Amino acid sequence: VTGKNLSSYDLIFTIDARAELVEGPSAGAAIALATIAALENRTLDPGALITGTIEPDGSIGAVGGIAEKAAAAKLVNATLFLVPLGQGTQPGEARRAKQCSQRDSAELCWVRYLAEREPLDLGVEVREVATIEEALEFVW
Repeated sequence: VTGKNLSSYDLIFTIDARAELVEGPSAGAAIALATIAALENRTLDPGALITGTIEPDGSIGAVGGIAEKAAAAKLVNATLFLVPLGQGTQPGEARRAKQCSQRDSAELCWVRYLAEREPLDLGVEVREVATIEEALEFVW
């Protein structure tokens, strides 16, 4: 992402958090953003937080506990919470969808109920991001 040759760098991360537990790949995107900011000598927006795995191609992968993480973001007065693509919505009202097809001389119809997707309303602005490059657009 930065275009820098990192073969002569030693990257050491220290996580100092007031959390009871910090584990798993959910911090991958956050660590990637912090690393990019350090290498480019830039400052990240302290009001923007992110959760998500970081994949080798730079895409941000799905994680669990979005609602709980958004609640924690709200507690620390975050203004923006970035989440993996597809995880910024929740099932909403179902709508009725009638479908029909012609079979020989008869018309065959059936009804399905499709859940509309609604944005998460968690007390902090939630935005979906697909890649680390897209996330960078929100955190500078």
